[in-house]
Amino acid sequence: MVRSALSRRGFLRASGLMLGLAAAGIGAGYAWWSNTLTVERHRLKLWSLTQPVRLGVLTDLHAPNYRFATFELIEAVNAAECDLLLIVGDTVDRRGNERLVPEIFRSMRARLGKLAVLGNWEYMGGIDLAKLRQRYEGADVQLLVNETAFVRLEQSALQLIGLDDYLMGQPDLNLLKEIEDLIIVLSHCPEPADRIAEQAE
Repeated sequence: MVRSALSRRGFLRASGLMLGLAAAGIGAGYAWWSNTLTVERHRLKLWSLTQPVRLGVLTDLHAPNYRFATFELIEAVNAAECDLLLIVGDTVDRRGNERLVPEIFRSMRARLGKLAVLGNWEYMGGIDLAKLRQRYEGADVQLLVNETAFVRLEQSALQLIGLDDYLMGQPDLNLLKEIEDLIIVLSHCPEPADRIAEQAE
Protein backbone atom coordinates (compact mmCIF):
# COMPACT_ATOMS: atom_id res chain seq x y z
CA MET A 1 0.00 0.00 0.00
CA VAL A 2 1.11 3.53 -0.64
CA ARG A 3 1.27 6.11 2.09
CA SER A 4 -1.11 8.83 0.93
CA ALA A 5 -3.99 9.45 -1.44
CA LEU A 6 -1.72 11.47 -3.71
CA SER A 7 0.60 8.50 -4.21
CA ARG A 8 -1.89 5.68 -4.42
CA ARG A 9 -1.75 5.40 -8.15
CA GLY A 10 1.33 4.09 -9.76
CA PHE A 11 3.53 1.78 -11.68
CA LEU A 12 5.42 -1.18 -10.25
CA ARG A 13 8.93 -1.79 -11.46
CA ALA A 14 11.09 -4.87 -10.88
CA SER A 15 14.69 -5.96 -11.23
CA GLY A 16 15.91 -9.53 -10.67
CA LEU A 17 14.03 -10.79 -7.64
CA MET A 18 13.02 -7.26 -6.76
CA LEU A 19 9.50 -5.99 -7.35
CA GLY A 20 9.25 -2.23 -7.61
CA LEU A 21 6.57 0.43 -7.60
CA ALA A 22 6.68 3.54 -9.73
CA ALA A 23 3.63 5.56 -8.75
CA ALA A 24 2.05 8.01 -11.14
CA GLY A 25 0.19 10.18 -8.67
CA ILE A 26 -3.03 11.48 -10.10
CA GLY A 27 -4.24 13.10 -6.94
CA ALA A 28 -6.98 12.28 -4.49
CA GLY A 29 -10.10 11.54 -6.48
CA TYR A 30 -12.21 13.18 -3.78
CA ALA A 31 -11.18 16.65 -4.97
CA TRP A 32 -10.70 17.34 -8.63
CA TRP A 33 -8.31 20.22 -8.01
CA SER A 34 -5.77 17.86 -6.43
CA ASN A 35 -5.58 15.59 -9.47
CA THR A 36 -2.09 16.30 -10.73
CA LEU A 37 0.33 13.90 -12.39
CA THR A 38 3.52 12.89 -10.57
CA VAL A 39 5.73 9.80 -10.81
CA GLU A 40 7.27 7.76 -8.00
CA ARG A 41 9.37 4.61 -8.23
CA HIS A 42 9.89 2.01 -5.52
CA ARG A 43 11.68 -1.32 -5.59
CA LEU A 44 10.33 -4.07 -3.33
CA LYS A 45 11.49 -7.61 -2.71
CA LEU A 46 8.30 -9.60 -2.27
CA TRP A 47 8.60 -13.08 -3.72
CA SER A 48 11.23 -15.53 -4.86
CA LEU A 49 10.53 -14.75 -8.47
CA THR A 50 12.93 -16.07 -11.08
CA GLN A 51 12.30 -13.08 -13.34
CA PRO A 52 11.54 -9.38 -12.99
CA VAL A 53 7.88 -8.35 -12.83
CA ARG A 54 6.83 -4.79 -13.39
CA LEU A 55 3.34 -3.82 -12.22
CA GLY A 56 1.57 -0.57 -12.95
CA VAL A 57 -1.15 0.57 -10.55
CA LEU A 58 -3.68 3.29 -11.31
CA THR A 59 -6.53 4.42 -9.08
CA ASP A 60 -8.94 7.30 -8.41
CA LEU A 61 -8.88 8.89 -11.84
CA HIS A 62 -12.48 10.08 -11.43
CA ALA A 63 -12.40 10.80 -15.17
CA PRO A 64 -12.67 13.35 -16.62
CA ASN A 65 -11.85 15.30 -13.45
CA TYR A 66 -8.07 15.35 -13.63
CA ARG A 67 -5.86 18.31 -14.39
CA PHE A 68 -3.64 16.91 -17.12
CA ALA A 69 -4.12 15.70 -20.66
CA THR A 70 -5.09 12.06 -21.11
CA PHE A 71 -2.18 11.59 -23.51
CA GLU A 72 0.22 12.60 -20.72
CA LEU A 73 -1.10 9.79 -18.52
CA ILE A 74 -0.91 7.30 -21.39
CA GLU A 75 2.68 8.34 -22.12
CA ALA A 76 3.65 8.00 -18.45
CA VAL A 77 2.18 4.50 -18.26
CA ASN A 78 3.81 3.36 -21.48
CA ALA A 79 7.15 4.83 -20.44
CA ALA A 80 7.03 2.59 -17.35
CA GLU A 81 6.97 -0.49 -19.63
CA CYS A 82 4.69 -2.43 -17.29
CA ASP A 83 4.24 -6.18 -17.49
CA LEU A 84 0.81 -5.85 -15.87
CA LEU A 85 -1.38 -2.78 -15.52
CA LEU A 86 -3.73 -2.88 -12.51
CA ILE A 87 -6.59 -0.35 -12.33
CA VAL A 88 -7.97 -0.35 -8.81
CA GLY A 89 -11.21 1.58 -8.84
CA ASP A 90 -12.89 4.97 -9.07
CA THR A 91 -12.02 5.29 -12.75
CA VAL A 92 -15.29 7.18 -13.33
CA ASP A 93 -17.80 8.49 -10.81
CA ARG A 94 -20.81 9.63 -12.86
CA ARG A 95 -23.21 7.66 -15.01
CA GLY A 96 -22.47 8.29 -18.68
CA ASN A 97 -18.72 8.61 -18.20
CA GLU A 98 -18.27 4.90 -18.91
CA ARG A 99 -17.67 6.04 -22.51
CA LEU A 100 -14.34 7.59 -21.44
CA VAL A 101 -12.77 4.25 -20.46
CA PRO A 102 -11.60 3.14 -23.94
CA GLU A 103 -10.08 6.56 -24.65
CA ILE A 104 -8.03 6.35 -21.45
CA PHE A 105 -6.91 2.74 -21.42
CA ARG A 106 -6.94 1.36 -24.97
CA SER A 107 -3.52 2.79 -25.87
CA MET A 108 -1.88 1.84 -22.58
CA ARG A 109 0.52 -1.05 -23.04
CA ALA A 110 1.13 -3.93 -20.63
CA ARG A 111 2.89 -7.05 -21.89
CA LEU A 112 0.96 -9.54 -19.75
CA GLY A 113 -2.38 -7.77 -19.63
CA LYS A 114 -4.53 -5.07 -18.05
CA LEU A 115 -6.96 -5.76 -15.18
CA ALA A 116 -9.39 -3.59 -13.20
CA VAL A 117 -11.62 -3.67 -10.12
CA LEU A 118 -14.41 -1.41 -8.89
CA GLY A 119 -14.20 1.39 -6.34
CA ASN A 120 -16.88 2.96 -4.18
CA TRP A 121 -17.62 5.73 -6.69
CA GLU A 122 -18.61 3.33 -9.44
CA TYR A 123 -21.51 2.51 -7.11
CA MET A 124 -22.14 5.96 -5.65
CA GLY A 125 -22.17 7.54 -9.11
CA GLY A 126 -24.76 5.09 -10.42
CA ILE A 127 -22.40 3.71 -13.06
CA ASP A 128 -23.92 1.14 -15.43
CA LEU A 129 -21.64 -1.75 -14.42
CA ALA A 130 -22.56 -3.90 -17.43
CA LYS A 131 -21.68 -1.02 -19.73
CA LEU A 132 -18.50 -0.33 -17.76
CA ARG A 133 -17.40 -3.94 -18.21
CA GLN A 134 -18.11 -3.66 -21.91
CA ARG A 135 -16.09 -0.44 -22.16
CA TYR A 136 -13.18 -2.03 -20.32
CA GLU A 137 -13.28 -4.99 -22.69
CA GLY A 138 -13.12 -2.53 -25.57
CA ALA A 139 -9.85 -1.26 -24.10
CA ASP A 140 -8.47 -4.82 -23.61
CA VAL A 141 -8.94 -4.55 -19.84
CA GLN A 142 -10.40 -7.45 -17.84
CA LEU A 143 -12.74 -6.26 -15.07
CA LEU A 144 -12.62 -8.52 -12.00
CA VAL A 145 -15.57 -8.34 -9.59
CA ASN A 146 -14.96 -11.15 -7.08
CA GLU A 147 -13.15 -12.97 -9.87
CA THR A 148 -9.75 -14.55 -10.40
CA ALA A 149 -7.28 -14.31 -13.26
CA PHE A 150 -4.02 -16.17 -13.83
CA VAL A 151 -0.92 -14.80 -15.52
CA ARG A 152 1.71 -17.26 -16.66
CA LEU A 153 5.32 -16.26 -16.08
CA GLU A 154 8.33 -18.10 -17.47
CA GLN A 155 8.67 -20.55 -14.58
CA SER A 156 5.70 -19.73 -12.33
CA ALA A 157 2.31 -18.03 -12.34
CA LEU A 158 0.64 -15.10 -10.65
CA GLN A 159 -2.91 -15.44 -9.38
CA LEU A 160 -4.78 -12.13 -9.31
CA ILE A 161 -7.95 -11.87 -7.23
CA GLY A 162 -10.11 -8.82 -7.88
CA LEU A 163 -12.43 -8.07 -4.96
CA ASP A 164 -15.61 -6.04 -5.17
CA ASP A 165 -15.45 -2.69 -3.36
CA TYR A 166 -15.33 -3.07 0.42
CA LEU A 167 -17.53 -0.04 1.22
CA MET A 168 -20.28 -0.21 -1.38
CA GLY A 169 -20.02 -3.66 -2.93
CA GLN A 170 -19.93 -7.22 -1.62
CA PRO A 171 -16.31 -8.43 -1.56
CA ASP A 172 -15.98 -12.21 -1.37
CA LEU A 173 -13.00 -12.92 0.89
CA ASN A 174 -13.65 -16.64 0.51
CA LEU A 175 -11.83 -16.38 -2.80
CA LEU A 176 -8.64 -16.06 -0.76
CA LYS A 177 -9.04 -19.65 0.39
CA GLU A 178 -8.54 -20.85 -3.18
CA ILE A 179 -4.97 -19.67 -3.65
CA GLU A 180 -2.94 -21.79 -6.06
CA ASP A 181 0.05 -19.61 -7.00
CA LEU A 182 1.80 -16.39 -6.04
CA ILE A 183 -1.04 -13.99 -5.34
CA ILE A 184 -1.91 -10.34 -5.89
CA VAL A 185 -5.18 -9.11 -4.36
CA LEU A 186 -6.78 -6.08 -5.99
CA SER A 187 -9.00 -4.03 -3.69
CA HIS A 188 -9.86 -0.34 -3.98
CA CYS A 189 -10.36 0.24 -0.26
CA PRO A 190 -7.34 -0.35 2.04
CA GLU A 191 -9.60 -1.01 5.05
CA PRO A 192 -9.71 -4.85 4.74
CA ALA A 193 -5.94 -5.23 4.27
CA ASP A 194 -5.43 -7.10 7.57
CA ARG A 195 -8.40 -9.38 6.91
CA ILE A 196 -7.08 -10.11 3.44
CA ALA A 197 -3.66 -10.99 4.85
CA GLU A 198 -5.23 -13.28 7.47
CA GLN A 199 -7.39 -15.08 4.90
CA ALA A 200 -4.45 -15.56 2.57
CA GLU A 201 -2.20 -17.20 5.21
